This record gives sequence, C-alpha cells and structure tokens, in this order.
Amino acid sequence: MTTIEFIFLAATSAYFLQGIVLLIGLARTRYPLVTENEPIVSVVVAARDEEQSIGACLASLTELDYPKDKLEIIVVNDQSSDRTADIVEEAARSNACIRLVNALPSQGAIHGKANALAQGIDTAHGDIVMMTDADCTANPLWVRQTVRYFSQDIGIVAGFTLLNVKGWFSGMQSLDLAYILGIGAAAIGLKMPMSCIGNNFSFRRSAYNEVGGYRGIPFSVTEDFALFKAIVSTGRWNYRFPVEPATLITSGACERWIDLYRQKRRWAVGGKKIQPQGILLLIVGLAVHCGIIAEVLFPSSFSAPVFIGGMALKAAADFGFLFALLRRTGQRSHLRHFLVFELYFLAYVVLIPFVVYLGGKVVWKERKF
Repeated sequence: MTTIEFIFLAATSAYFLQGIVLLIGLARTRYPLVTENEPIVSVVVAARDEEQSIGACLASLTELDYPKDKLEIIVVNDQSSDRTADIVEEAARSNACIRLVNALPSQGAIHGKANALAQGIDTAHGDIVMMTDADCTANPLWVRQTVRYFSQDIGIVAGFTLLNVKGWFSGMQSLDLAYILGIGAAAIGLKMPMSCIGNNFSFRRSAYNEVGGYRGIPFSVTEDFALFKAIVSTGRWNYRFPVEPATLITSGACERWIDLYRQKRRWAVGGKKIQPQGILLLIVGLAVHCGIIAEVLFPSSFSAPVFIGGMALKAAADFGFLFALLRRTGQRSHLRHFLVFELYFLAYVVLIPFVVYLGGKVVWKERKF
C-alpha cells in the first residue's frame, strides 16, 4: 500500500468513525418534556420582498395549535418593494394575532436581517421568542411542542427544517440541509453546541436581553448563528435541538444555481468562527472529498480495492446518518435523491474554501455585506 493510499483510507475511516459519533449524539437528542407549559409566545418573521410566499407562511402560523391569547405573530416588513406589507395587513385584519412592523433603515453596526429582527423583537411581549422565515410553513404543533422543551434552565431550542422537494434539485438541497442541521443537533446531543438555523430558532427573551440582543453582538451575515453563540457562551443557559415531526419547519428550496451559491457562501462566511470540533469535521471531510476527486481526475492514484473501500465507507456514513435523521422526522422519501446529493456534496465541500475566501461580497436579498 502506497503512502497516499494509506492516507486516503485513514481519512475515510476517520470519516466513518465521525459518522458513528454523530449517530450517538443524535440518539441523545431525545429530551424530557415540560408538562402544562403554555408561556406567552412571540413568533417573529422578517420579510423582504416575499409577496409570493408570505401568504402561505401566515396561513400555517394562524393554524398553530396554541391558545390565541398567548400567541402573537409579528411580521417585520424589511423595506420591501413589493406587496409584502399589503398582504400582511390584509391578514392582520382577519386575525388579531398578526401584527405588522415596518422596519426602519439600519443604524450603527446592525444591518440587514438582524436589524429587522431586532425591531420586531423590540415590540414582542412573549417570554419565548420563536423565529421562522417568510418562505417557511410550520407544523400545527410547532409552538406547542417547542415550548415543552423550555425547562427553567433552557435558553435556546433550535429546530429542524427540511425543504419542499419537487425534483432532484430541491431534493439534493433538502438532504444537504438535513445533513448540516443533523450535525448541529448531534453536536448539541454531545454537549458541544456548534450551530443552528434561524428559520426554526427559539429562545427565552431573558437570555436574548442578557447578551444585548442583536444590537449587543458583533454583526454577522448569519445573525442566527451569532446570537446562538452569544447566548451559549454566557454559560448560564442550556440548550436543546430536538429532531421530530412536531417541531419541523418546511422551507422553499433555491430555484437557481446562483441563489444556491449565494446561500452557501453566506452560510460558510458566517460560520468561519465555528467551534474547533466543527473545523475538525471540515478537515476530515475535505481530505476525503479531495481524495475522491483526485482519483476521478487522475486515475490510478489508488488501487481499485482501496478506492472502492474508501468510497463505501464514505457512502455508508452519509447514508446512515441521513437515514437516521429522516426516519426521526418522518421524511425518508427524500433519500431517493441521495446519489445526486453525494455528487453535489463531493463538489461543494472541495470548493467551499475558495468560495469563502475568493468569492467577493456576500449577497442577500440584493444587499451586499
């Protein structure tokens, strides 16, 4: 066995072992629930030019199974140029839970979506703040089940999100999102909190106030991750990341490659300050994916048994982890796009360092940061 073959097998073996560790972490995300917990909840949605999706989002939120006198839905119109505000106002006339807030322009160090969210949270009355996006729809039990994870020591409850799958392009993205969020959930299960996503993110208002809210933390293009890190780093609050159908949010997929590129770049740039264990995952994954691409571009780098064995270890780790996640959420049908996901995953893991450091400004909703 050559040195490069040994390195490749060592990397794929480490990748497989990481998969086992992640499965152990995932198994530890079954948490005790608080009974008879019905705090006042504020659902905050930032919306910028979302006239195509905000109606469906509000329709799902008005169907939430939660006492209406303990629920408010705050939609922050982030300087939209379309009919977003009109649609929200129309919905508010027929549902007293809905309230429109028109965001003022950014001031000081706070920008973009964080600015809109901060202004929405300023008006919130809830003990628990729950956030989702305007292109998302919620399970009717989303609020009721999520608040049951908020025992007195819990400051954050992250949640799982999958995409509406209409074909291979959206299916591949949904598996990618499941993989990323699965790592976040497993890491929390292992008491090594790394990340979450803002379209299914809940926190105690007192924990938010303690860190100064979005105005009190450094600006980030991934404002949800920055707030998550700030609250966790206080050491005062515990956290949860359940993986179950009741707390599931469904979101729309990117429709164009350019939109997907911008999304991945924003997430990657915002995640540069991830914990050391996250960097280790990235290094091992990068080594494995670079080895596979090297063999494809320069055949005979590895013997057939070494290459096939390494590929089998990687595929088994990926499929096993995704299968466990999607079984927990009741969405195993997404696995039919696994092969396309593996090809996509192979390419973008190798390209992501170049995208982060050579990709120019981050673009979100036609804003540049």
